Amino acid sequence: MTDKDDFDRRDTGVIRYGWWKTNEHFSAPKSEPEAISRVSGSEPGTLRRSRDLVEDDLREHTEKYGGDFGWPVIAVDFGDGWQYVYRALKGKLVDVRNMSPDQAAKYQGVRDGKTTNRGGLREEPPRDELDILPRDLDESEAALSDHGTSEPELQTAIALGGETERRYAERVVWQRLHQPELRRLTLLHHGTACAYCGMDVPQIIEAAHLVPDSEGGEASAKNTRPMCPNHHRAFDAGLLAWNGIRFEPVDGAVPVGPDPGPA
Repeated sequence: MTDKDDFDRRDTGVIRYGWWKTNEHFSAPKSEPEAISRVSGSEPGTLRRSRDLVEDDLREHTEKYGGDFGWPVIAVDFGDGWQYVYRALKGKLVDVRNMSPDQAAKYQGVRDGKTTNRGGLREEPPRDELDILPRDLDESEAALSDHGTSEPELQTAIALGGETERRYAERVVWQRLHQPELRRLTLLHHGTACAYCGMDVPQIIEAAHLVPDSEGGEASAKNTRPMCPNHHRAFDAGLLAWNGIRFEPVDGAVPVGPDPGPA
């Protein structure tokens, strides 16, 4: 689905889009989005692509809108945290910066802990609906892409601005239902900074298993450490190793940088 609304240049500078099930889910402090898409450039086309990717996913996973069901929300991140910008109505997005800026500011204030006045917000959802690991829509799209395009075809497509054929596939995904709680316990026990590089951004820090599930690793904070997404992937790919005390680069592996933080 392509968004019916025109691109808003106030989105320029956005680095991520994400969606929440309802106003209440977004307004809960430190709540995580259901899914995210990272913006790969500052041009309107790249911004619109990421926003449409998030909206398509929202509409695929959200059946009810408004009333007792609440309004789905698409928020943007300019690098300093999520900001409530779009409300998903049936068939279109509404930019709350135009429609109801005061209401959006109130919801934002509740999320940021600047006010306890919840206005028309209902009760905050349970934490197991909030402390989740967002699905990476860019990663999912890449996994379904066709890598058989030749270099001349690619260059021609770029030069002509050709649109890639849109293809979709239904997938069955196994999900660790215990992961949100395990992530919460990991950050509570080990802190919110990446155990390799020290990046301390709680919203994106993940729980990395020292011994994988597939090898019988425990689902406990003892068997996890907090890691940023980049170094978590590097660890899973065998580029980093756990020496019993800290993570370190594997000899001969491609450097993943930045340098690890202090021991």
